[in-house]
Order: sequence, then structure tokens, then C-alpha cells
Amino acid sequence: SDWDYTPGTSNEVPFPGKGDSKTEVLFDSAEMAKHFGPGAITQIRYPVVSNVSNSVHNRVVIKMRNVDNSFAYSSARYYSTDFQKLVYDSSLVITQNASTLGVIDLQDTFFYAGKGLMLTFYTDNTNSDPAAVNVRTFPAPNGSLTKGTLTKAYNVSTGVNVFTSSYFRTGNLISARPNFTLRVNPNPPLMYD
Repeated sequence: SDWDYTPGTSNEVPFPGKGDSKTEVLFDSAEMAKHFGPGAITQIRYPVVSNVSNSVHNRVVIKMRNVDNSFAYSSARYYSTDFQKLVYDSSLVITQNASTLGVIDLQDTFFYAGKGLMLTFYTDNTNSDPAAVNVRTFPAPNGSLTKGTLTKAYNVSTGVNVFTSSYFRTGNLISARPNFTLRVNPNPPLMYD
């Protein structure tokens, strides 16, 4: 099924107008349980606030991870160092009307286990900073920062490596998440003879 929220405010995550960025989005297990159970995630959709014309990203990497129900960011705001499954690694050009949903078809299926869910986005550009994409957001549960979005970005001229740089060890924590709609195919029931 699709997970859809009433659009709220907006933020330039996970596609800021910066050449290099890293964003972790944490979905609380209680929120996930309201919308779907365990299954295969194959697509991410997102609404934007205004029309976007030719926001060019040389490389976008998306990783996913099941997290324990108790997972929360500490006050130190460190990015997760645990294993995450690579589900997308390609260029991405966003040209989108505000009345439509942006769509990212994952290159590999992610099997959601029914707990909390973490999505990590990397944008890695080589020549110029892309146009920012204002994605609609919704608030974290009870306004909690520890269940929010951890993000940090730098202009391409800084020359930051989003995958190895210590600059991304900590990030800015905001109490909202991108208003993603996740395409999830429920696990089929087991068949017995």
C-alpha cells in the first residue's frame, strides 16, 4: 500500500541547493505500523512545494536500514555507522510540477521488517550546485528532534567527499521528515500443503 500524509511545511531535504549533502531520515516504528506492515519497498514518491526545473544531481545514493523501535539520535547527532542496504545509485534530474509527485524507482528492493525505518540520502555533484528542491515535510512525533531528520550540506566548491568525509560525522537535526510516500508490497502469506 501507499503511505501518504497531508502535506505540511517544506524543507530542502534530501535535495538541498548544495553540491554535496548527506541526509538521514528516521521513521518511527509506531508511525510505520499505522500505515503498513512488513514488506518490500520498491519506490519512493515525494511532493514538492513549487515547480522544479532541471535540478541536476550527478550522483544520488540511497540506502535503507531497519532500526530497533528504541532507536533515536543522541544529542551528539552522529550519523549511523551500521550497515545499510544500497537501493539506489545513479544520476537524478528533477523536473517536476508542484501538482505531481516525484518518483524514484529503487534499483534494488528493500525488505522492511516492521520496525523503525532509516533512509540515508547522499548527493554527490562534481561541477556545480544543483537547484534546491523544496520537498514537503511533516512533523516528527510529538515534535521530537531525536526522531527527526539529520542533514548536512556543502557547496561543491568545498570538495567534500560525502561518503568518507569527517565533516559529515555530525549534522543538523530538524524535527520534521520529508513527506515521502513509500510503495510497499506486503509479504504474501505462507502457503502449506
